[in-house]
Amino acid sequence: ILEYYKASAEAGYPLGMYNVARCYINGLGNYVDRNLGWEWMRKAADAGINSVFDKLGCLAYDRQEYAEAARWWSKGVGRNKDKYGEILFDGLGVEHDYVKALECYKGFASDIFDLMRQMGIEPSQEKAKRIVSKIIAERRQERLIQAANDALCDEDYEKCIELYDKAGGIEVLSEA
Repeated sequence: ILEYYKASAEAGYPLGMYNVARCYINGLGNYVDRNLGWEWMRKAADAGINSVFDKLGCLAYDRQEYAEAARWWSKGVGRNKDKYGEILFDGLGVEHDYVKALECYKGFASDIFDLMRQMGIEPSQEKAKRIVSKIIAERRQERLIQAANDALCDEDYEKCIELYDKAGGIEVLSEA
């Protein structure tokens, strides 16, 4: 299947480029190669497949390339409004933009309300606040733990301990 998508992509068809990217990212018909998937996904976006902006933002976010994630999400953010808001609020690779961050968080909260309604749960301010706060706290903790792990790899033990403390201290270490 990959060879057919690749032939289509190489002939200049944007949908073929997108499908090649999916094959590499998900290992469909070949091995998983997220870097090649990333390249093909960017080609698909450049060729006019706007629906990949959200996916490109996610790939960049996972690679801790926050400025790149923000660049793609600024073109069209779908399900990841919370992550985009976090990048803007914390100034991760971009200037702080509290107004846009608030817009993202509002959109994220609206998505949570819609999901709760679909599940038959009547949303309330308190429930929404609890859910959004928990998700944001978990994301920040994940980012701090990743930074602590990076500091550990760089043998910067003082910074590693400081970041683990910010992430929740000894509880985090005992869960790992």
